[in-house]
Amino acid sequence: MDSLTNYIHYTPPTIRASPTNNNFKIPEASNVITPINGSKHLMVSAFIDHRLDGVIRVISIINRNSLQPLYCVYCSTEHDCRTVQADVQIHTDHFSFPYGASDVICKGKHMQNSTHVLILSQLTTVLNLSSTDKKDSVDPKMEYLPIRNKVARETFKFNFTICISNLFGDYNNVLQFAQTMEMYKLLGVQHVVIYKTKRGPDLEKLLKHYETEEILEIVSWPIDKFLHPSSGWNIETHKGDIHYYENHIFPKTQFEDSGKFKRAEWNNIPGVNIMEHIYREPDRKNIYNPTKMIVNPSKGHLTKDQLFVDKRVWDFEQELIPNVGQTLKLSGLLKKLLDHFSVTITGTALRAVQELRGSLSQEPILFFHLVHFSYLCTEDIRYTTTFP
Repeated sequence: MDSLTNYIHYTPPTIRASPTNNNFKIPEASNVITPINGSKHLMVSAFIDHRLDGVIRVISIINRNSLQPLYCVYCSTEHDCRTVQADVQIHTDHFSFPYGASDVICKGKHMQNSTHVLILSQLTTVLNLSSTDKKDSVDPKMEYLPIRNKVARETFKFNFTICISNLFGDYNNVLQFAQTMEMYKLLGVQHVVIYKTKRGPDLEKLLKHYETEEILEIVSWPIDKFLHPSSGWNIETHKGDIHYYENHIFPKTQFEDSGKFKRAEWNNIPGVNIMEHIYREPDRKNIYNPTKMIVNPSKGHLTKDQLFVDKRVWDFEQELIPNVGQTLKLSGLLKKLLDHFSVTITGTALRAVQELRGSLSQEPILFFHLVHFSYLCTEDIRYTTTFP
């Protein structure tokens, strides 16, 4: 974990509700992101961290320019609520943007019995829960986070889970997403979680396919309703509240030379073909370069001989390529391309097939039964074929 920033040194008193207040019902957060009252901060989810003697860890988004004391109110099902000081830990990989991912740590007694937690900016917001007077009751507009991971587990449903970066800005990089998911599966990944803000129409079809396969879990992430995500990694150039430029950036000028992976059936699929991108910038040991940021070599003015070659993904091409093709078909993304091609297979393409097969001119529909396309290029109908 990155080095963390801590603040707050004041220990508040404990507030305990009367056990006779049996009608008190703890209101739960209705959205995945919840504003922290009286502050510019946001809280997301809470769980018991069994690695740290059962403290409550609340995943949050903290405004670094508006730091203030924060407090945890944790309650049990018996409506026994206590308040403790929070220890706020801001992750260092915020790239100087105002907001950063953070952990709010709640340490107190009897936390193992707690079911809900609330983060507050002012103790005066916490009222006397033991009173039946409405003026002293909990503000019904406050929303508590349910506390998860209450029981330490020895076994898990999945042995290999991956959480990937947010899909934002009408993200529609279908080809790279399909290739990435299929690569994950080949590497033994059993569960993938994505946080979705916006997505393109083609990617939506692909996401539904992977949901059907039950390998993909999609978490709605309406961050744009609370903050303005950046459009780039540099705060001086790309304004915004929070750094969200986490996707791998491929060079637009440096490609694999042979063109062996320019598959025409993928030409109309939006997105990047990772099989063509084998050139990477060497790691610069003397420069602090957070792992979420990959410099675009074209912008760094690096020539091909200054980059190193990484062909590891090619080791999986025999399985990866057909798996991607099958996924695109099952998602309905390749069907439109194939239907279009079956109608327009005339002229140069048909004459080329005639030279190879002879009598196809009278039965052009047999084209797809007789020819297996392993490589197509729609620009000039250049292709490689194998016959049964």
